[in-house]
Amino acid sequence: METRNLIWVLGNLMYMYYIFFFLSFILFVFYFFIETRSKTK
Repeated sequence: METRNLIWVLGNLMYMYYIFFFLSFILFVFYFFIETRSKTK
């Protein structure tokens, strides 16, 4: 196995992990915003 190929696979996994973390963070903030707005009403 080439080292360059292994680095490319690890880079893609890290890229997918960061996208998943970013999307889950946005959903968490959106859910928190809705919860706070519903409590203030």
